[in-house]
Amino acid sequence: MATEKIMLPQHSYVEWTSIAAGTMLAVALSLVMLQFGAAVGIADIDSMRTNVPSREHMIYGTVYVLLIQLFSFTIGGYVAGRMRAPITGSPIHEREVRDGIHGVLVWATGTVVVAIAAYLAHMNVSQADMELAKDVIQARHKAAVVLAFAAGATSLVSGVAAFVAASKGGDHRDNTVDHSHQISFRSAKKKK
Repeated sequence: MATEKIMLPQHSYVEWTSIAAGTMLAVALSLVMLQFGAAVGIADIDSMRTNVPSREHMIYGTVYVLLIQLFSFTIGGYVAGRMRAPITGSPIHEREVRDGIHGVLVWATGTVVVAIAAYLAHMNVSQADMELAKDVIQARHKAAVVLAFAAGATSLVSGVAAFVAASKGGDHRDNTVDHSHQISFRSAKKKK
C-alpha cells in the first residue's frame, strides 16, 4: 500500500505579525481620537455614567464613533495588507482576498481587544453608579440599546473598510507604489 506524501505550505497564509501591527495602530488611533472627542465633549464617557445623554449627544457620539472606527481600521487594515509578505505565483484575486482577510482580522482582533477592555472597565463600576434613581437607570438603558445598535452597525462598516484598505495596501505592495512624494521625512530634510 503506497502512502501519499502530504505537502504542507512553507509558510502560513495568515501573518499574525502584520495583523498585530495593524491592530495596535488601529487601537492606538482609536484611543487618541476618543481622547480628542472627550476633550471637546463629543465622546465624554464619564458624563454618560452620571447623566442621561440627550438625543443630539447620542447622534454626535454615534457619528464620531463611526468616523473613529472607519479612520482607525482603514489605516490598520492598510498597514496589515501592505506589510504582509506577498505570495508569488497566486492570481490577483487570490492576493486581494488574502490581503482583505488580513484587514478583517485586524478589525476582529481590535474589536475583541476593545470588548475585553470595556468589560474590565465595566467591572470597575462604582457603588454610586449602582444607586442611581430608577428613572435615570431606565433612560440610560434605552440610550444604551440605541448606542449598542449604532456601535454594532458602525463596527460592521469599519470591518468592510478594513477589508478594502488591506486589499489596497496589498495592491500597493505588489505594484511597489511609492508614496514618497506624499509622505517622506527625507525629502523634508533635503528641502531645508
